[in-house]
Amino acid sequence: VKERYIRDEKSLQYYLRTKGKPYITAMRTPLIIKWPNAVKPGRTNDVLVNSVDLAPTIIDLAGIKVPEKMSGLSMAGWCVGNDGPKQEALYTGLYDGKEAWRGVWDRRYLYANLDYQVLYDHYTDPQETKNLFNSPDHQELKAKMQLKLEQLAEKTRDPMLSKIQQRVVAQNLNQISK
Repeated sequence: VKERYIRDEKSLQYYLRTKGKPYITAMRTPLIIKWPNAVKPGRTNDVLVNSVDLAPTIIDLAGIKVPEKMSGLSMAGWCVGNDGPKQEALYTGLYDGKEAWRGVWDRRYLYANLDYQVLYDHYTDPQETKNLFNSPDHQELKAKMQLKLEQLAEKTRDPMLSKIQQRVVAQNLNQISK
């Protein structure tokens, strides 16, 4: 396995990119389902699936009604047929007591805000070598991705929503003072 390291001018010199950081390695996780006589072998699709979708999918495949208050979406329709929910973007994040991040990935752009601030264009930069977060040319895109991040945080009732919104206010005040 080839490990990818980054060099960050602030403090993360040569840091391993892991599932716990807001990089594509945290977003791109395959969902593999094997169920003889129910799921056709070799099926593939490019549907966006989040880890919170696993429990509802398994519950649904078991023939049990998925509780309405359960987070995530059942992907059972994609497993046994050709249709299911289509998510515009994935929302994910982590808080380990020291650092927090929340991110959104819409297949093209990966955006994260809080302790990590990243914006990558995976069409033009699949290796995540050019962080566009502070690029003056990408502020409109950044605002669009921030809105998507906040909408998904609200939809999932993320307790970090207020911190996400406060960070944006602080960033905007910082830009005004420059």
